[in-house]
Amino acid sequence: MMKKMVMIIVAACLFPGMVYAADMSVAAGNAHTILLKSDGTVWTWGKNDFGQLGNGANSNSPIPVNVSNLVNISSVDGGESHTIALKSDKTVWCWGKNGSGQLGNGIDKKNSFVPTEVLKFRQENSAIIAVAAGQYHSAVLQDNGTVWTWGYNYFSQLGYGGTTDSISPWPASNVSNVIAIASGNNHLLALNNDGTVRAWGYNLNGQIGDGTTTTQPNPANVRADVNSDFGNIKSIAAGYNHSFAVKNDATAMLWAWGKNSNGQLGNGTTTNSLYPAKVKLSDNSDFSDIKSIAGGENHSLALKNDGTVWAWGDNSKGQLGDGSKTQRINPVQVQNLDHVIFIAAGANHSLAIRNDGSLWAWGDNASDQLGNKAPKPCLTPVQIFMPGDINLDTKIDLKDAILSLQVLADIVLPENTVYSVSEISGDAKIGLEETVYVLQVVSGLR
Repeated sequence: MMKKMVMIIVAACLFPGMVYAADMSVAAGNAHTILLKSDGTVWTWGKNDFGQLGNGANSNSPIPVNVSNLVNISSVDGGESHTIALKSDKTVWCWGKNGSGQLGNGIDKKNSFVPTEVLKFRQENSAIIAVAAGQYHSAVLQDNGTVWTWGYNYFSQLGYGGTTDSISPWPASNVSNVIAIASGNNHLLALNNDGTVRAWGYNLNGQIGDGTTTTQPNPANVRADVNSDFGNIKSIAAGYNHSFAVKNDATAMLWAWGKNSNGQLGNGTTTNSLYPAKVKLSDNSDFSDIKSIAGGENHSLALKNDGTVWAWGDNSKGQLGDGSKTQRINPVQVQNLDHVIFIAAGANHSLAIRNDGSLWAWGDNASDQLGNKAPKPCLTPVQIFMPGDINLDTKIDLKDAILSLQVLADIVLPENTVYSVSEISGDAKIGLEETVYVLQVVSGLR
């Protein structure tokens, strides 16, 4: 019998239109991207200096890699250099940087290149329903409305007083009946079931929204003004040092507060706001009909109910997707992108999923957080893709493939004929019935 030949086929520009299941979601850390597939697997790419990709290594990856031994995941989020995931069995898993205890293992502050379970919740028999990650801290929401936090606490962002880091989760003080959480760099937001919002942590730029610039060690009510609480809210989100809320009425109007040095509040100014202020279009009309929001370092994204995406703030890396690097102090529509159902923002990159399941990205790509299809930087959305393996429910039409062959070892064929690596060219015809092919896509679409 002929000896099997094993080689790597690197297929460049292979897929004319890869699409994904439309019920997947995406999240971003500082410079890495996290894709949750509908089958419950997690794929990551971009910066990996602290193991935030979760694949057992610490080298950057320009193509998505499967997070090691992680299945049945229902939601994900990314911090600066760590990642958090919630499994369908309500257990919580973290990986990446752990210098402040943000992985919550209760033992040490060692980094982890693979997912580790936050055992506190298994011990407490807690049903966790949502996760969030800040710069160096993590937070989860329990089904009874309690918020648990751990990690970096220099700015009291853990919400239980003091400034001591914690390697184990503890419940935040004076918060209950919470239905949603969002984390900025060093502050947190909690949406109560009565439509009010509480916030705590770093507040130098007014991101707590209580009318002060004083760091809040315990949760405080977000205020509409000095006399009244801010209420009737249906959803919240946070950028690094700014915050968002969408009103729970027919307008679905967007409000923002906190840092505004780059116009990331979208109200036509670059002045910080200590109270929630309406996001405005350039004609001074209200920015409404909002489905969801995402905040980056100094830029912001909004998905409208009509499936269009709008962006504003810093644009030095093209993170607004309008084809320029011009800062915008009011929302502008992201170019060439419609029928969007999900958005996410990293520090300086942006992501969107269309209703056909395709994944699009733009902005900073210095650490390959957009994947190797996109330029550096990328000023308008491009379709990006999963690692080109056949585990992604993708049918590959080889007659449309451009193949480059890389032989990883000398090959012994019948009659002891030896072909060395140097003797087989990229244009070789294979044609052996029992050849075993391992396929990996290393660049983008045709």
